Amino acid sequence: MHFIVEGLEEHNLPAELALLPIIESAYNPVAVSNQKAVGLWQFMPATARDFGLELTPSYDGRRDIIASTQAAMKYLTRLHKQFDNDWLLALAAYNAGEGTVSRSIEANRRKGLPTDYWHLNLPRETQAYVPRLLALSMLVGTPAGYGIDLKPVANEPYFMAVELRHPVDLTQIALTSGITEKELQRLNPAYIRGNTVGGPGHLLVPISKKHLLMAGLDALGKVGEGGAHHSALQLEQTAVAAVPNE
Repeated sequence: MHFIVEGLEEHNLPAELALLPIIESAYNPVAVSNQKAVGLWQFMPATARDFGLELTPSYDGRRDIIASTQAAMKYLTRLHKQFDNDWLLALAAYNAGEGTVSRSIEANRRKGLPTDYWHLNLPRETQAYVPRLLALSMLVGTPAGYGIDLKPVANEPYFMAVELRHPVDLTQIALTSGITEKELQRLNPAYIRGNTVGGPGHLLVPISKKHLLMAGLDALGKVGEGGAHHSALQLEQTAVAAVPNE
């Protein structure tokens, strides 16, 4: 959530949009809807490709925490502009599609009816979608007023991006670094086959476990030099940067 909020600030988007993945996926990057939308931001294949997300047999950009978030912010920015800076219409279009919302607006216009979100004839899911986000915003904004106790999110980055020179196997990195394979997979779910072949060439790791990763990288480097593993499983760290500063 910290990473997403930082990105929203950089794109001059409302901070409340950080709550959107709660509705879309419950913040689960491997979530799949009944309509086959995937990821934190629930991209359909065509929309994903329109916003530069790669979809291959070994890598699904819709499940990439960084790439999908960047794509979602570009998409939300475009929708906001397309619907005359009306966030309710933009969010409705994010859920139902631009065409669905545009046709409903035009139908109301022909009948002389209001064309704001609340007066449009939209799919039932979309009719509930925007109110759900507004309700979440109210709950998070004043939790005590609703008898809710929310745990604060630390105002600091949780993970870091490590640039890779060669493809790496997540199981091997887990064995050499001591970072659990489950945690590596949780932060890097876009790598469908458990290795970084075909992806953006970086690995996300918890900042708090950087020292473990460094030890693992060193161990892999020594093994590679000894010839026990081919370069396809050799890893060289060329840059480590906190993701929000990218």
